Parts: sequence; C-alpha cells; structure tokens
Amino acid sequence: MGQIFTGGNVGKNELNGKLGFISTLHTWDQKMLYHLHLHCIIPGGALSSEGDKWNSSKPDYLFDVLKMSKTFREIFVKKLEKSYKKNELIFEGEIVNLGTQKGFEELINTLLSKEWVVYSKKPVSAEVVLDYLGRYVHRVAISNNRIVKVENDRVTFLYRDHSDGDLKSITVDVDEFIRRFFLHVLPDNFYRIRYYGFLSTRSRNIDLPKCREILGLSKELPALEEISVKQFMLDYAGIDISKCPYCQKGK
Repeated sequence: MGQIFTGGNVGKNELNGKLGFISTLHTWDQKMLYHLHLHCIIPGGALSSEGDKWNSSKPDYLFDVLKMSKTFREIFVKKLEKSYKKNELIFEGEIVNLGTQKGFEELINTLLSKEWVVYSKKPVSAEVVLDYLGRYVHRVAISNNRIVKVENDRVTFLYRDHSDGDLKSITVDVDEFIRRFFLHVLPDNFYRIRYYGFLSTRSRNIDLPKCREILGLSKELPALEEISVKQFMLDYAGIDISKCPYCQKGK
C-alpha cells in the first residue's frame, strides 16, 4: 500500500508531491475468521515536491480508480515474482504445478492479461472514519460484550451479518473459538499501525509542520485535553463505566 500511494503512479504523478497516510491492519471478520484487510486514512492532497505548497486532490475523489487498479496489479505481480525467486512460496495439492518454472510463468501471464478491480468507495465522512478507527484500532478480534454464553464446551457470540445488516448469533465448540481467536494474535515486533510519506516516523517532524503551516495551522499539534477515565471511556469506547454493564441503570 505504501508503494501504491507514496511511490506509484497514482501518488507522486497525479498530485506532484509527497503524500502521507496511516494504515491499520485488521485480520478478522465478524465471525473471527481470517479476513486480512487494511483501513487507511489518507489526507486529500500532497506536499509539493519543493515543499512550499499543498496540492489538493479533486473534491470528489483522491485517485482515478482505473489507475489504482493497474498500479496495484503491477506491484502485486512484482512482489509475487520476487517471492518466487527467493523460494518463499509453497505450492501444494491442486496448485503444485504452479511451482514449476513453466507453471509459474503461465500464472503471471494470466494475472497480467486480466483487468484487476480495486474497489474504491467514498466514506460517509472523514469524521465517521476517524471515529470508527479510533474505537476499534487497538481492539482484539472480539470484545467481551459480544460473548453471549459459554456452556457445555460451547461458546455463543454475536456477529453482524453484512448481507442484511442484522445482528445474529453463532455457536461453536470452545476449541474452535480459541482457534479463531488465536488466528489474530500478531507475531512479536509486528506493527499493526504503520505510517507513510509525510506522516512516517522519518519525515513527519519536518514535513508535517510544513503542511500545517501551508494550510494556515500552527506548526505544533494541539495539546490533548486532559479528561477523566470515565469521560475517556464514554467518548472513545461508548461505555459509561459509572453504570451497571447489565441493566445500564444502577451504579
């Protein structure tokens, strides 16, 4: 993703400058199954190559989705070829033939012959996106309030069915529940949140103040307001810790 937005054609070429973005890795779906996906926060513009002005994106979209699709395909295939040369790929079962030189070349040709589709949907609003990620970015695959019942070595928990938007329940064996949960435990020293471009650790102390000054803001980030634990939990987790978690009335 970093290459697509900060180094690919859809980044530097379209906005003629350095972009910045934050990506957050989530590995689960509502049923705690393996579902790798990224949530990205991308400012609508770039710091010019000279570092003296802000180049804004178009008001209704950031990048041309067709160019994004081609750039993603190009970078993905290059990474795949690199991994193949390093013997990092495992081909077993029905795809064992793809591990041969001829089979892999045919796979690459097939991938390049097809039009790839990058799904790009306008978010509800920047505030909604920030609020969502602010609540869930540091959470684990499932919270306690979604677990309805643990009985007879079976666990029942709630999930949101995206096909109709309804809240439903699912029951699995306790071993399966534990297996699903541990699918999402990241390796040591693996960072779920990453920063790129003018928001990267290396650049943000220099580039971010420039961006803020150009946009008419103070160079320094505003200090966070000190609030109580109760107010923090209410604002960022939606939980009123002064109320009983069951009846929501008693204290």
